[in-house]
Amino acid sequence: MQSPPSSEKPSGQADMPEGTVPFAKVDPTEGSFTVGTLRYTKRALLTVCSWLLAADIGLAFRARALGPMIQLLLKGMGASNTLIASTHTIGSTLSLIFNPIVASYSDRTRTRWGRRLPFIFFTVPILTVTMAMMGFSPQLGRFLHASLGAWSPGERASGLIAFIAIFVVYDLAAIVQGRTWGGLINDIIPHKVLGRFAAAARIISLTAGIIFNQFLLVHVGTYQLTAFIVLSAIYGSTMIVLALFIREGEYPPPAPRPPSRGIMHAWYATVAFVKDCYGNPYYRWVMIMLCIDDIAFNAVNQFSLLHAQSLKMNLQTYGTCLSIQYLIALPLAYPIGMLADKFHPFRVSAVFLFMYGIAAVWSGFYIHNTTTFVIGFMLHGIFATSYNTAAATMGNRLLARSRFLILAAGQGIVGTVVGMIVTPLLGVLLDFTATQAPDGTIVSEYRYTYLVGAGYVVLGVPLYFIVYRKFKALGGPDHYVAPDEVEIAPEVRGFEVLPAKKSDSAS
Repeated sequence: MQSPPSSEKPSGQADMPEGTVPFAKVDPTEGSFTVGTLRYTKRALLTVCSWLLAADIGLAFRARALGPMIQLLLKGMGASNTLIASTHTIGSTLSLIFNPIVASYSDRTRTRWGRRLPFIFFTVPILTVTMAMMGFSPQLGRFLHASLGAWSPGERASGLIAFIAIFVVYDLAAIVQGRTWGGLINDIIPHKVLGRFAAAARIISLTAGIIFNQFLLVHVGTYQLTAFIVLSAIYGSTMIVLALFIREGEYPPPAPRPPSRGIMHAWYATVAFVKDCYGNPYYRWVMIMLCIDDIAFNAVNQFSLLHAQSLKMNLQTYGTCLSIQYLIALPLAYPIGMLADKFHPFRVSAVFLFMYGIAAVWSGFYIHNTTTFVIGFMLHGIFATSYNTAAATMGNRLLARSRFLILAAGQGIVGTVVGMIVTPLLGVLLDFTATQAPDGTIVSEYRYTYLVGAGYVVLGVPLYFIVYRKFKALGGPDHYVAPDEVEIAPEVRGFEVLPAKKSDSAS
């Protein structure tokens, strides 16, 4: 690792990752990779990506396992479809409030550890503890029921109240970490390799999904508490890697804000955030487009496990279906990432979105037993996963890097508002269309979730054409420049910034 020109580091400068050096110390030779004030050799970039992917193991298991575990936990505690869908609404409401705050503070934060890592470090212990505590919800419900005595709403309701209280704390920390994790990747991974990095992360995520669904899901009901504890341990232990091996570069100073306090400070901050996010009509179209794509897949994902159970499919068979999905998607992930880097994620993701819409229409009309469920669910998983791999870096490539988290938070608000409306309505629709089976059980028409997803795809197609025309006008895949992009200042805390090559800036 090389050091800055002087033996004394500039104020607030964090140690650079091994193999990365300030721009002033590196000749712009072929084979180096630049992002902000970081320049990597191929070996150094591979090392940094490897540590990030090691941390991503915990994130992958959390993303793949926690949702089904929560569904089974709540169903076992007697929760309705509407209540299960409402957990998404709770998260969406918190996201709507806190995402803009986190994004604004993170983009403007300057510390010796960077502007993303401090937020991530703060949330790791909170997420680790609350994930384990979710498994204790039934026990906490019994304790709460006994403590309240005559005032208790009942043991089952007390357990649900305990879960919701824990879930709120968890979700607040998850919002902070999820938002800043995306910003960290955008800040320290060069855009020219983002597609391949996202593909590698997708491979880890798919592998975690295979392990959980094939070998562990069937045991969650029997060892529910143990499952939550083990998941929290996996997550907490892998995220330690960030503190040990990952460092951020330097950032230009944030734009000045009018000096104010109290209500006026909140007012100025709100006005600035709204202007930064929604002042340019191009970004408004991009946000709506990405929002529609996300909720198209969530309509099915939210209830797929319950759909399988309604057709008398056991957990082992359901887990095997997911594992096969992931095994098929696994070898496709890296080639899709390479295609996204070569042809731009905009083009590649559009192809998979169109294919998903066709498959979703078929599934919505023809799924009626376990065989047709397997076919429809497999198509859903393969096309949705392929789309997510191709579109993983869409926001990174379309939004201005200088205020990436603020724009991403603006996109999150759009998605949150839409999700808060459509997700509970989907739960109401499923409860309303439920019928009573001969054995007395209530069966919902979960196949309707595919038709809802197909409807969102239909809405997304014209949005793709609108955004693509504007995207081409801004330079297209080869020469794109994000609107209102702010260039990095010529000097950042004593480091001379060499101008990027034209080919680098275009990518």
